[in-house]
Amino acid sequence: MLLSKACTTNPLSRCRKFSGAVASAFPSGSIRSMMRRMEIPLWRRIEILWHESEWLQNALPYNFVLQNIPDRRDDLMTVTLNAATAVIAKAIDAATAQNVPIVAVVTDVAGHIVSMSRMDGVGHVNIEVARKKALASATFGQPTHEVVDAVSRDPLAKIVVLGDQSINLLPGGIPLKDGERVIGALGIAGGYYLQDRAIAEFAAA
Repeated sequence: MLLSKACTTNPLSRCRKFSGAVASAFPSGSIRSMMRRMEIPLWRRIEILWHESEWLQNALPYNFVLQNIPDRRDDLMTVTLNAATAVIAKAIDAATAQNVPIVAVVTDVAGHIVSMSRMDGVGHVNIEVARKKALASATFGQPTHEVVDAVSRDPLAKIVVLGDQSINLLPGGIPLKDGERVIGALGIAGGYYLQDRAIAEFAAA
């Protein structure tokens, strides 16, 4: 409730104050557990961390953080079903050519599934892996392999982002864009992670 009151009305000013309070009240090593106990969703955690992490400030414009807060995203452009289906078709064609059975998931900017296909012979666990890759890529607006490389250099981001079980940062998550604007993401799982990445990059191009 404290975070909801602090962030929903004016995130730019109020979340700064809240994040400062978090930083002073909790040691950095306990921030992740504190936010989990408060059941703060991933988007809110990213906003809080943005103010405390030099890496996030350099990697993500604050406007991107604001526009991806759930209660501010109703008017955002998102990937259409037709576009999502076309991307998945390209991914399946590439996977078939390599004889690599995959799951391909396209989500909107909030991480909700728009379209999904599971090829014959691929384990069902890959459905969730692919979805989490897509969520991670949509969240950060970057390929998953770039996110994991970057957060590994920042202690606070590493603790929170790499420890978050709602996302998967293995290669294979690619943002889908309309111009420079992120409208969703593609997640690929089922092959070796470098194969997943290559298929995702081909399909999203």
